[in-house]
Amino acid sequence: MHRKPFLESVWQMPSPDVLTVITAVIGAVSIYLFLLKDRRSGRRREGTTTDSKLSFLNRMRDGQFKGRKMCISWEVLVSGGEWRNGAREALVACASDMVVHLMCHIKNDDEKGNILSMIKDIKGLERHRILFCSTAKGYDAFCRQIKPFIAVTHDEGQASFLGDILASVVLVGSTVSSPSVTCVSAFSELLHPS
Repeated sequence: MHRKPFLESVWQMPSPDVLTVITAVIGAVSIYLFLLKDRRSGRRREGTTTDSKLSFLNRMRDGQFKGRKMCISWEVLVSGGEWRNGAREALVACASDMVVHLMCHIKNDDEKGNILSMIKDIKGLERHRILFCSTAKGYDAFCRQIKPFIAVTHDEGQASFLGDILASVVLVGSTVSSPSVTCVSAFSELLHPS
């Protein structure tokens, strides 16, 4: 004996009560999904206190973000063509645990070559994840496309902008009054307290 599919049976019923029930079910599911989405975004946007920033740093130092994506701006690591204090070691540690995307703002091909030569020996940092742009807006575009779990930047405006989009934003060398941005004085502080 062949059975008709349930939805086909319901569709063939002419009763307006069936359409009312279907409309009510679709409405209830839509409201539930809307409230669930609102609740999720509310959790991420809660006011961040000093305790939660310390919690983020402690989780970072404990290695709880292994395998997550991280975008790092080049200026956080280097100043005047030289590694900042502890930045190379911190980059090596991050590249071994996380998927690191290095964002580099360059003016010409010579700068690109210098950057590539400085990082060629770092294991875990893959060439296709070293990104180059010629404008500061390129960093925003990279982060929006990659959607990293952690974005590390040196620019206050960029940190404020990305703080509304990404889960974790770290501002190095400056402070900003945004509850979604963690501020540190050096990149190495992410892994070791100062």
